[in-house]
Amino acid sequence: MHRIGRMMAIVGGFTTLISIVVGFTAMLNDYEALAKIFITLVPFGFLLLFMGVVTTFLSEPEKQDKE
Repeated sequence: MHRIGRMMAIVGGFTTLISIVVGFTAMLNDYEALAKIFITLVPFGFLLLFMGVVTTFLSEPEKQDKE
């Protein structure tokens, strides 16, 4: 679960960052339809980021025994 939480946090952060940059760039260049799509993705990316952080904090890291 720890690894899944880390991956969700990374994907969520990446999705949020890309959506904000592309959405506002499209909005400033008068591409309203494209801007609506990417601005709508921002909350979903943030939700993934938050779920990943919470999952990472609540789960224990996997122990790797080197025997």
